[in-house]
Amino acid sequence: MIIAFVVSGIHLLLDYGLIYGNLGFPRLGIKGAGVAAWFGQFVGAATCLGIFFFSRSTAAYRSLKWRISLTRLRPLFRIGGDLAIRTGALRGSLVFATSCTARMGASVLSAHEIAFQLMLLCSDVIDGLAVAGQALVAKYLGAAQKETAIAMGKTLIICGAVAGLVFGIAFLGAQDAIASFFTNSTEVKLLLGTGVILLVAVFQPLNGIVFVLDGLLIGARDTRFLMWAMLIGAVGIFVPISWMSLHWGWGLTGIWAGVGALMSWRLLTLLYRFFSRKWFPVQE
Repeated sequence: MIIAFVVSGIHLLLDYGLIYGNLGFPRLGIKGAGVAAWFGQFVGAATCLGIFFFSRSTAAYRSLKWRISLTRLRPLFRIGGDLAIRTGALRGSLVFATSCTARMGASVLSAHEIAFQLMLLCSDVIDGLAVAGQALVAKYLGAAQKETAIAMGKTLIICGAVAGLVFGIAFLGAQDAIASFFTNSTEVKLLLGTGVILLVAVFQPLNGIVFVLDGLLIGARDTRFLMWAMLIGAVGIFVPISWMSLHWGWGLTGIWAGVGALMSWRLLTLLYRFFSRKWFPVQE
């Protein structure tokens, strides 16, 4: 958490300095944003490596011999491969949607990115619950406490929905302030006011459940299911809707209806998987 705060602080400070030429820095515009992002991540990576190699708290891990065991790496490669395809499908579909909005004009792209950052804010915060669920479900399943894992999952669903609802209410209540914070363009504000922020807000309780269940199933090593579900949702649902939004004149509202369709698909598949109890026991 401390490292994340430091990295974010450096990033924000350098953004302010390098994008606009403040604090004695040169005015670099979007290149300055790239430099700020690189330097912030470099500091974070260097700090993590330094803690691992020199901190007393990690001494026990450093005492192990550096030997590669293919047998031990095999589960890592399987899980990592599933998650790489899953995440690649999601990010790829989002890139495709962004390319569609870019072809609709600069104002549409700007409004889309604002809405997307709001959704990321919610997802990244609720990720704290998802990662906790990921660790706990692995602990309980490893100890053969399946009913405890299920009870914890139900609690996570409630927490995710409530957290998403709070974000949704906040987005709706502060809609004008949010638009003014990001832009002074009247055109962009009008695009956001045509129902885009409303869609973003309505989706958040659903997204909260999706985020926590996604983390829970990762902890249960049910990554193959997550991979196929995401491939179907991203490539089979979101990408076609994004394409139709561009070519059939649905505009930015169509793009975000596609985001809603993707998240609804994920919600239904994750809830089915959780309550069917097909996610345990996981066998290699």
